[in-house]
Amino acid sequence: MSQKLIAPINRMRITAGYKNANYKRQFGYTHYGVDITDSARKNKIVWGSGNGEVTHCGWHPSGGNVLVIVYRNCEL
Repeated sequence: MSQKLIAPINRMRITAGYKNANYKRQFGYTHYGVDITDSARKNKIVWGSGNGEVTHCGWHPSGGNVLVIVYRNCEL
């Protein structure tokens, strides 16, 4: 059975979407994630969007704080 994912931040703002074309032009690689923040840029809480597995968590020099969660069996 597939799962429906929820937004991980209340009142979130997407700053770069999945496969964002500007990333390819600016950084030279395809963007395979979603960059988000809360609209006030004050909330530090990030909720899981569903049942998933954390594969990476930490700091990246060009990406900042990075959390990678793989969600299987999702509705698109």
